[in-house]
Amino acid sequence: MRNRIKVLESLICFSILCGCSFFNNNESTQISSSNNQTTSLIESSTSSKNFSGSTNIGVNEVINISLNYVENIKYEYFLGEELDLSNVSINVLYEDGKVETINVTKDMIKLMDSSINQETTMNSQGYKMVVINYKNLETSYLIHVIDNNAPIDKTDPLVVFNFEAGAKFKIGSTEVPTVSVLPNDLDYEITYSSEESGYNSKEYPTIPGTYSLVVSFEGNDLYNSINTWRWFVLVGEKETATITFNYSGGDTFVIGASERPTVTVSEGADYEITYSSEESGYNSEEYPSTPGTYALVVTVNENELFAADKKWLWFRLVSNEKSVPEIVFNYNAGKTFYLSSLERPTVTVSEGADYVITYSSDTTGYNSTQFPTEAGVYSLVVTVNENDLFNADKKWRWFRLEA
Repeated sequence: MRNRIKVLESLICFSILCGCSFFNNNESTQISSSNNQTTSLIESSTSSKNFSGSTNIGVNEVINISLNYVENIKYEYFLGEELDLSNVSINVLYEDGKVETINVTKDMIKLMDSSINQETTMNSQGYKMVVINYKNLETSYLIHVIDNNAPIDKTDPLVVFNFEAGAKFKIGSTEVPTVSVLPNDLDYEITYSSEESGYNSKEYPTIPGTYSLVVSFEGNDLYNSINTWRWFVLVGEKETATITFNYSGGDTFVIGASERPTVTVSEGADYEITYSSEESGYNSEEYPSTPGTYALVVTVNENELFAADKKWLWFRLVSNEKSVPEIVFNYNAGKTFYLSSLERPTVTVSEGADYVITYSSDTTGYNSTQFPTEAGVYSLVVTVNENDLFNADKKWRWFRLEA
């Protein structure tokens, strides 16, 4: 046989005519596949009309035609061989929704050279487009013409992935990734694989994840071996990601220590962690370095697996050196308060301090956490207990209580 037309040339020309994507066996990108469903050859173009209402009353207009794919359509020919239309038919869609199958005849077709986009004959080798015209609508399919008397010059099979790389497919849907291989009688194999899960099978996967549809062919006397693929994403119903904080709310962590607040989020979730503090206005992805009360905030972004979500849990960050608590009495020593008034002696203590307030009187022996109800001279006593932040301390200030 004469040298076959180069696959690269046919791919480029066919993509111009069809708007399809092709891969050869030198491709190293991932691809995906369908539920063991392959098409012998993709339809290159389909024409349709857009009707808002027929202008011809009583005429049932044809609005779309498409190739009726059957296994015994002939796609490969020898040079000079007559085009075989015996098994070629089209599906005709009418305006009222009726579908009719019509056999294709010679007067309905023209043969186009895919390399130069011009009408041609069966007397030249290469990939050719069989264009079917019916009622001014067109559809087409690809054939390959070879020279049976030329020396054997192996070429690559034509592989057409009928989906974009990274396309998403839902589990349980009838829409699945598919691939077409020319010639259609090649003994090729389709498998599905996933690096993230280790899945590798001829069976279409049923678990969400990123997969590749892999087409493999060992080669024969006419065609080179191939191993090409394209990746796709299989998604299920979106779930709420599991967010597990590995500490309890209010736990104390020491600045500079290796122990820090952590969180675990569902595998496959797209999330961000930030640290925020209402008291200081801190809000950053960086772990804070000054004492205070903070929240670890987990923001889950919506992706193919999980719905958007947001959760947080607070913690306390302390210095590795304890401080003396600040105790501020909000009244002057000796101030008089009245039992009939709502005004009371008050005190402010450093945030994070563990303290107790009591009221005592040396003259009456009164000592209680309850505010006194009898006239006399009293002290407001603040007792600070030692904790992770502050040393123990005790202060008081006297006041007078009258009726």
